[in-house]
Amino acid sequence: IRKASFVFVCVYVYLEEIVFFYKLKVFILYTKSLIANGFSKTWLRMNFSGIFFAKLHIILSLVYTHVLV
Repeated sequence: IRKASFVFVCVYVYLEEIVFFYKLKVFILYTKSLIANGFSKTWLRMNFSGIFFAKLHIILSLVYTHVLV
C-alpha cells in the first residue's frame, strides 16, 4: 500500500510540475508582451499573484507528499 501511494505521489508531482511549468511559461510570455507594450498595474498585480501561487503550489505539494507517504 505504501509503495502504491509513493508511486501515486511521484506521478502526481510530475504532472503538477508539467502544469506548473506550463503556467510559468504562459506567465513569462504574458510578462514579455506587457513589457513590450509598457508596464501597467495589471502586470504588477499578475506578478505578485504569480509569486503567491508559486509559493502556495510548493507548500501544497509538500503537504500532499507528507500526508500520502
